[in-house]
Amino acid sequence: RLRAELNNKLWELFEQYDLLLTPTMPIEAVDAEGPIPQEVEGERYTFAGFTVPFNFSGHPAATVRAGFTDGGLPAGLQIAGRRHRDDVVLQASYAYEQVRPWNDHWPEI
Repeated sequence: RLRAELNNKLWELFEQYDLLLTPTMPIEAVDAEGPIPQEVEGERYTFAGFTVPFNFSGHPAATVRAGFTDGGLPAGLQIAGRRHRDDVVLQASYAYEQVRPWNDHWPEI
């Protein structure tokens, strides 16, 4: 039932828009050694971030590097699209990376 509700909401959204842009994660990257935060700003937090709805619904989504947080850590931009329109998501990802190249930009150590 939840999957059907999500798909219906996404169907309505993608009737109006070709793409949905979100942060990949709602928080700054965490240390690989942990611990993973259980709360963010007093709210229960799921580490999967904003990727889960599209994994659950089957909509294509890609993450591109969007820059750095105030703490100097990399941040991602998620680009999601209509079902079966992987081509549009990949084209948008490519276009974004052409306008905002990142290969020569690394966090300060």
